[in-house]
Amino acid sequence: MKTPFFFCIWYNEEYGKECFMKKRFLISMLLAILIFSGSFMFTRNQIQTAAMANLSEEEKKLVREAPPIDLDNILILMVGVDEDEKPEEGSKGRTDTMMLLKANFKTGKIDILSLPRDSRVDIEGNLDKLNHAHAYGGMPLLLSTLQRNFGLKIDYYIKVSFSAVKELVDAIGGIYLNVPVPISVPTLHVDLKPGYQKLDGNEALMFVRYREGYPDGDIGRVHAQQYFMKEFIKQMLSAKNIINLPSLISGYYSHIETNLLMGQMIKMVPLASKLSSDAMDMHTIPGKGAYIGDTSYYIIDWEDTSEMLNTYFKEYRFIQEDNSDQVVQESQYTEPQYTEPQYTEPQYTDNTQYYEENQNTQSWEDSGENE
Repeated sequence: MKTPFFFCIWYNEEYGKECFMKKRFLISMLLAILIFSGSFMFTRNQIQTAAMANLSEEEKKLVREAPPIDLDNILILMVGVDEDEKPEEGSKGRTDTMMLLKANFKTGKIDILSLPRDSRVDIEGNLDKLNHAHAYGGMPLLLSTLQRNFGLKIDYYIKVSFSAVKELVDAIGGIYLNVPVPISVPTLHVDLKPGYQKLDGNEALMFVRYREGYPDGDIGRVHAQQYFMKEFIKQMLSAKNIINLPSLISGYYSHIETNLLMGQMIKMVPLASKLSSDAMDMHTIPGKGAYIGDTSYYIIDWEDTSEMLNTYFKEYRFIQEDNSDQVVQESQYTEPQYTEPQYTEPQYTDNTQYYEENQNTQSWEDSGENE
């Protein structure tokens, strides 16, 4: 009969060599746990110390005085705006990219929800495209529109220009991505072939903006943006980049619009080391493309959307107050009746044919190469 394992904790000569071996294994296992735990804490402390080393005294003071961050969950609206696009008089510019990022610094879980720009929503009582909300009233109207239609209370927002995205990618030395279709924009000196490769800032910017080569048009671009965001976060969380993150935040803070204080953003850096790209899930508001008249929209499936939000963003669903008639608690907004013609894809370049021929051999994740 084998010696019970826990007897070895009180090992004596009665149990002989068998117990000695088990006790030695137990001690080795405990030592391994202690070494791993110590190494993990040492690494996190190293990251925090190294990350703060290059900050000025004024910046360190901002970090010390910054309000605390909720470690359980934080919800950030990330918005990309093309500052080169000539807005109409009085317009604040249309949002080309909109994503909600929820991060839990305790569990390391990340959820990212894409909001298609052509989504047909209620903007102050009028049905319009979601990306027009920012054009009409900037971030305040965009935030209230998201709250009105999706019943979400959003903590923070970060709005960046596309030129800032390009500079950030260059600042970290480029980004490795698997390009699924040819992307050629001669006027911007971009000519990407399919495959896993390193992109500079200009190429990465075209990667997230390009849509002509995808059979599903703008939704294909949404998937490309999700893939880019996942890989960008993954590469930013690497040890060599996360140490430089405070300096990047300090250097680019004046180039973004946000209600997060710089000190709060820098304070998140040591916490960010606990986030994992392996625990990152991507979601897209359910719906489909359709034309209403001559205008193409993304028609939201409100029932499926409400189910998705209650599953992944339940803690941020807005509870309607008795004195508020502006916010829909469960997104009870109902689309009006309209005749939906057969959705027709726009005319694509020859890239579409290439994509269809190679869609079984190219994918977002199958890089076939590791850095």
